[in-house]
Amino acid sequence: MPAFILISGYLSKRVDTHRKKELDTLLWPFIIFQLLYFVFCKIVGVYGPSINPFTPIYLNWYIIALFIWRLVLPYFKFFEKRIVIIGLIVLSVIAGAFINNSFLSMYRVFYYFPLFAIGYYIDDLEIMIQRMSGVKWLFVVGFVMGVLVIFYLSYSYPTIRTTINYALTPDQNYGGELKNILVRLCGFCITTFMTFGFIVTCYITKPLSKSLFLVSDTGRNSISVYYIHGFIALYVSTIIVELSLLYQLTIATALTFGICWLLSRDRIVRLFRSLFDFNNAPKFLRNIICGTV
Repeated sequence: MPAFILISGYLSKRVDTHRKKELDTLLWPFIIFQLLYFVFCKIVGVYGPSINPFTPIYLNWYIIALFIWRLVLPYFKFFEKRIVIIGLIVLSVIAGAFINNSFLSMYRVFYYFPLFAIGYYIDDLEIMIQRMSGVKWLFVVGFVMGVLVIFYLSYSYPTIRTTINYALTPDQNYGGELKNILVRLCGFCITTFMTFGFIVTCYITKPLSKSLFLVSDTGRNSISVYYIHGFIALYVSTIIVELSLLYQLTIATALTFGICWLLSRDRIVRLFRSLFDFNNAPKFLRNIICGTV
């Protein structure tokens, strides 16, 4: 997810020239999928008996976060890059002491904002990686080793797994515990390093991915994968919760590949495109919303 956010910032360089597009491609699907996930969660019985309409359900937090980030983005030009990055990191650290995710997942918005800004300020990602020279292998090795270590510790030691999960996922704020500031700060540093490690690894293996047309097709239609996969993931999670961790990992891994392949098909994208972009919604609905009927 942090890599997803950094790339989102990287691809948001022209956001100040098409502000209305954010309403059509972010605010519209947020409202639609908030309603759909609300109904789905009530039927399936996840997220508890009460669901706050102002609290993004499941993956919807990223949609509203991206909307807020892009809303603020044009004002970055009034400050130096380093001032913005440092200011956002400080804001990310202190936000956990005062803000939670109960309203529009605002803590996640503040926590991940520095990564979004870093991606925005990268002029050319490919050139940046090329300039790393031999250092890029340090990121690759560090990323691979990091994944293996995190997996091993999380799988073998439940107590450590809880700490790692807290450090790397801002689902909760500090809860009044000052020691959690250091834990979350360490988690943010690990997250940033692993994010760049993941991106560099993808770049180095790019020749391989080009020969795998399935990877390219899936990446091209990732928007439908992101929006729709939650329905499958939430339902399956209620079924496998009683299984052993090994079975859960096996099923989750298989579903990851299966869902990505299925939901990235062109037919699926065309079927649900009216949910992803207001401009693709039925004309009568657009007229009603815009007040022209």
